Amino acid sequence: MEIYKNPELFNLWRENHEKKSNEEVQFLKSILNNNIDSLLDIGGADGVHTIPLSKEMKKVEFTIYDGSEELIRNAKKKISEQNISNVKTQVGYFENIPQVLADKSFDAAISMWTTITYVNDLKKRKELYKWLSENIEKTIIIDQSNFYNYPESDLSKSVEIFKNYEIRTTRQYTMYENYLRTGSYTFNFKNLNTDEEHKIYDPEIVQFIEPKEIDKLLGSKWKRTNTFGSYDQKDIFDKKNSKRLITIHEQK
Repeated sequence: MEIYKNPELFNLWRENHEKKSNEEVQFLKSILNNNIDSLLDIGGADGVHTIPLSKEMKKVEFTIYDGSEELIRNAKKKISEQNISNVKTQVGYFENIPQVLADKSFDAAISMWTTITYVNDLKKRKELYKWLSENIEKTIIIDQSNFYNYPESDLSKSVEIFKNYEIRTTRQYTMYENYLRTGSYTFNFKNLNTDEEHKIYDPEIVQFIEPKEIDKLLGSKWKRTNTFGSYDQKDIFDKKNSKRLITIHEQK
């Protein structure tokens, strides 16, 4: 996505729209329960979850894996500036994990903020989940938006003021029967101090994966132990009302 090429604006947009990042980090920490030595953050951007986790789970070796060189560069900068010693980075797309990471293994893997749904090719998706099944030793956490309660099509616009920026967002999409969603985001960032503007257009194709399909893709070695509807562990997933679909998988 084009917005990834400007980490400053990406972080601004994420911070404005994902105000529960601390809640997410505490959710992950609670699920992982200090019972791991290594973790792979798939689509980890510039460490929005991994870097805070690394400070609370100092004995764990973290790896941020993301397709954006710009975001990985920003992650490296944060790691250096904050003198963090237990976080590594790797540039690569989801579809290429079986080749890029090859026979490497991790105790846990997380994929937050619906990022794993960008794998649209069925063959590549099967290869990715096969690698996860074989190379993750304990826990897999997959976080998606709940597409079950999305309308068939949508066009929405928003205008928000955040940190001296006016952020205009236009989002449109069409949802198909198999939960394939095609659409786009248009972002316009206006610096209210300088009047400088940046416009970013991002087409988007994402494939929602139903829980039973994830179970099938991971295979018989894995058991789905929880399905949450938010980052509050008391909030069990509900198709009609939940905003998120968060599946927790443990190796048997």
